Amino acid sequence: MNKLVIMRGEAGCGIADDFCLDPFISFMMVFCALVHDVGHTGKSNGILEGQNDEICDKFSAPLAERLSIKLAIDVLWKKEFSNFRTAIITKTKEKIQFINILFTSILSTDIATQERVKTIKARFAAVHEVAESDADVSKRNLVAFVNSAPGDEHRCLCPLQPHLEDIYEVLCLTAEEMEENSGEFVTSHADLVKYVHIEHLMQVADVAHCMQGWKNFIKWNFRLYKELMTCHSKNLLPDPSWNWASGEITFINKYILPLAERAEACCVSVPQCNLVHSVTENRSRWEREGIHITSLFNSGVRNGEDEDEILKKCADIRISCHTPESCHTPEGREGEIDFLI
Repeated sequence: MNKLVIMRGEAGCGIADDFCLDPFISFMMVFCALVHDVGHTGKSNGILEGQNDEICDKFSAPLAERLSIKLAIDVLWKKEFSNFRTAIITKTKEKIQFINILFTSILSTDIATQERVKTIKARFAAVHEVAESDADVSKRNLVAFVNSAPGDEHRCLCPLQPHLEDIYEVLCLTAEEMEENSGEFVTSHADLVKYVHIEHLMQVADVAHCMQGWKNFIKWNFRLYKELMTCHSKNLLPDPSWNWASGEITFINKYILPLAERAEACCVSVPQCNLVHSVTENRSRWEREGIHITSLFNSGVRNGEDEDEILKKCADIRISCHTPESCHTPEGREGEIDFLI
């Protein structure tokens, strides 16, 4: 995240120049990246909900992300961090901005909720004037949103709208403070642009290994596989091994590559932002080697091998190019890759 913020700030980003040059937002992006998985149990939200985990009694969905927000706030508000907190939050307005960005950033990483992913795409489409046939919310909806009065139905484009009650509870503001800062809860066109950039930077950082070099891609791909195998050993998930190779290709094509393309549109003035190139390079090599690497993952985890040894074996694979049909999901079983997404 720090690298993304620095790259954008150095290059200048046209529509988001204010975003790049605002030190508060830059700090918040790195802070949110740091805390976004605090308290993660290694279980997906679907598993937590299915088990009726104790987290269910404390938060509304998405559970893991709401837990991370709560824990991050609790720690920051401890007495031992009072000086640090005062340095970043000097006014009530900044406290509101802090919480707004925290919610927007961390909730955007809940990519297993398809409605949330679709809404994030819709906001991007509205801000970047994507053709109506390519998006759920068109430019004319954005115009209506910008010109609408508070409470109008088009406020659904605001990422904070569904969570305002929770945000008010976290802020603990007096009635007088709420009145004085009421404008902070009205989303303008400029605010919407800011939220779109926040969401896309955060989503990129969340799956950054897919948009980096092969060595990093394989390391974190293995760690996700190992985490899901742990869930499988506890009968919480089906064995992810059988379609790991094909599932990764589907995940890249359906989520990672479109995200990289949208993120590059957000960072249009950043010449070294080669996200799409890195994704396609990793996909090409995975198409050639994914089945063999998955086999190494599987045998390594089952035999209790050291991570470094497993990754060394993966790095030593040398396979000539071939048609990657063997990596495709077997007919009729596409739905079984959903847990990856």
